[in-house]
Amino acid sequence: GFLFPNVVFIVTFITAVRYVFLLKHTLLADLNLLKIVLIFACIPLAFYLIQSLNLFQTFLDNLDDKTWNSMFGQLPSEKQQGIYKYMRAEMTFFGVGAILSLFVFAIRMIISIWRKRNRGTV
Repeated sequence: GFLFPNVVFIVTFITAVRYVFLLKHTLLADLNLLKIVLIFACIPLAFYLIQSLNLFQTFLDNLDDKTWNSMFGQLPSEKQQGIYKYMRAEMTFFGVGAILSLFVFAIRMIISIWRKRNRGTV
């Protein structure tokens, strides 16, 4: 499954949001070359995140009774629905959050490089 993409969604979301808001308090604040590398690393990571979220949505849309029963066959139907809603909401939240925060992270890195390069040139 979807365990690895889920972990990547969560780690990317938390890390990118943390650096967007707390960049000046990190070691990354003074390393412009690393910021440039991270900006370009965001591009393939964003494609991977979008593809993974699309695969998950497609999987949920194409769930049939056989797959449904193999995943949740032992549970009562009301708990199956609850777990289904939780899985969909959790993956969608962190997936979309990771994708959006990655774009904001790249823009934040560009702004940070710009500010550092043009410091004192008013």
